[in-house]
Amino acid sequence: MRMTDEEIGSFLREPRVARFASNGADGYPHIVATWYLYDDGWIYFFCGRSAPRTIEIQTDERVALLIDDDHYPYKHVTVYGSAYVDESITDEYLTKLCVKYLGPDWGVKYAQYMKDSIDPIIVKVKVSKILSWDYYTGGYRPRPRGREGSEVSPIAEARKA
Repeated sequence: MRMTDEEIGSFLREPRVARFASNGADGYPHIVATWYLYDDGWIYFFCGRSAPRTIEIQTDERVALLIDDDHYPYKHVTVYGSAYVDESITDEYLTKLCVKYLGPDWGVKYAQYMKDSIDPIIVKVKVSKILSWDYYTGGYRPRPRGREGSEVSPIAEARKA
């Protein structure tokens, strides 16, 4: 079942890893894992100034991100939009991103380390479309557990009957 706007916002504000997809120079999708920050219809992430994704979005701004919960029952949000490099907000958003994932002490230190090591820039994605699914509210429920913590498949259970 689709998530509500409030559920999507809450889900995207949690510290999850996104899979960012851009159109690669070789014609294939280029997909990388990244930290992200969701704020008022925009997604922000950082990367190195010379990273392939930085170059790719300057050629084709169309991108997508998949953010999911990889624990059953699954949830996911797919974001489509246009990506832009914004060097004017790098310090502010780099720190916000690192603090989101590492907490205030380590986040500030890691942001400084990234500034010193990879010459980071902030990429911001203007969200144009969001798709979502929450398998738990869609009628799917956690399966009963089998021996030693393994899950029992519904098919195996049906065969026993």
